[in-house]
Amino acid sequence: MNCTPPAPGNAVIFGAAAVRYAQARPRYPAAFFDWLCAQVPGHECAWDVGCGSGQATTALSAGFAKVIANDIDAQQLAQAPPLPNVQWINAPAEDTALAADSVDLALAASAIHWLDLDVFYPRLRRALRPGGVFVAVAYATTEVAAPLKAAIKEAFSPLAPYWSEGNRRIWRGYADLPFPFDVIEAPVFAIELEWSIDEYLAFASTWSAALLYRQATGLDVAVAARDRLAPLWGEGRQRIVMPLTMKAGRKR
Repeated sequence: MNCTPPAPGNAVIFGAAAVRYAQARPRYPAAFFDWLCAQVPGHECAWDVGCGSGQATTALSAGFAKVIANDIDAQQLAQAPPLPNVQWINAPAEDTALAADSVDLALAASAIHWLDLDVFYPRLRRALRPGGVFVAVAYATTEVAAPLKAAIKEAFSPLAPYWSEGNRRIWRGYADLPFPFDVIEAPVFAIELEWSIDEYLAFASTWSAALLYRQATGLDVAVAARDRLAPLWGEGRQRIVMPLTMKAGRKR
């Protein structure tokens, strides 16, 4: 498959900001989960791959009798909500061995770019039922008013060396993502928000590049960004749109 594994340690950096991550990360739109549920005839079991603190797990639990949710980071899982039909597993997706033909839907929400696909995909294909669906989805770009967009780009430019190749794969729209499934054409979805500058900067401080930058320099890039963004942002809220990058497919 010729997949490039993620840089060691990148997938577990979020634990240092687990509480902030759970509070600041946006949720995927309800219409996206409605579409997911409509793609599978059975709703017995879903697998939330790399679930983090459960942003997507909660929505999946409403549409499936059982959800298996794994994450490599115990600190992230500690922030997940208690859900009676969810089995939380502290393990990498590559080491999560589920019963053969047991999963109707698998979702990797902002997670596929951290995985060693050569190891993960065989486990996923074994777990999916025939006709089961796998969806990789992420948000990577932010649409805001033009003057603010330019200021955001400048304010966070110090992060450029800290973005992983996996993040860049999202920016390319998963065009080069190996995908051993029959592709399903999907609608266009986006996260739509009205955020204050504090909410946006809290979110930005949970980016993997921001966390790696802080580890390397001891600096919080969001603190410096505030000085540049505040005059343009104002004291109110700005409309934020995050188009979803998505690839969906079905197991034969």
